[in-house]
Amino acid sequence: MFRKSLLGGLLFVLLLTSACGGSGATAAPAGTPDPRLSKITITATQTHLLGSDVSVVGTIRNDDTAAHDITLQAVFHAPNGAVLGNVEGIAEDVAAGKTANFEINGKVDSARYGTTEVSIVSLREQK
Repeated sequence: MFRKSLLGGLLFVLLLTSACGGSGATAAPAGTPDPRLSKITITATQTHLLGSDVSVVGTIRNDDTAAHDITLQAVFHAPNGAVLGNVEGIAEDVAAGKTANFEINGKVDSARYGTTEVSIVSLREQK
């Protein structure tokens, strides 16, 4: 579920902050890409680690003509590029032409962590 809080007290004791920017949408691997994905942009991301808990916060812009629930995936990489794991989250009801915040929470081996890659998995149109 989309959460608007940023885990208040945890952010004060961050062990590591890593900023990664996404510049566009990534289509699901199978089938024909949804053309609406090109109208969704991840404008900023920031990864916060506290032990093995990871929180990826960011902003996303919906330049489509309809509101969407936007499913996002955060993939965690080691410094050598190896994938450590991934987690999905949803930016709920992002209005047409608007920017919204998102937060994705999960677990990662912080001793091996290097970078985060955030991509758009799918859209569900709001009516």
